[in-house]
Amino acid sequence: MPPDIALGLVLGGSIGLVNAAVSYGLYRLVRDRPSKTFYKVVLLGVLGRLGGGLALVAGIFAFVPVHSFAFTGALLASVVAGLAAETLLVHRGQTRLAAASPRTSL
Repeated sequence: MPPDIALGLVLGGSIGLVNAAVSYGLYRLVRDRPSKTFYKVVLLGVLGRLGGGLALVAGIFAFVPVHSFAFTGALLASVVAGLAAETLLVHRGQTRLAAASPRTSL
């Protein structure tokens, strides 16, 4: 395998893996907090990771000789897997918050 393809696969997959790890870390940090705090941190974390990831991808394309299709494919696959895991975690957190909140009857 040519080195630029291997480097593209490794870098793309690594960025997606770091994105998923940061997402999980944020979830663990705020999972027992009130609902408003939970969603604020999750949404700001998404925005921060998107901005940081975009800057990192732009820097890689500008300064590192990688195969663009290999890099983009690995990044896309790992980000989609991380997004699926993040969606599951947010849903699990929302379900936990809903179960813990007092119910009122009409």
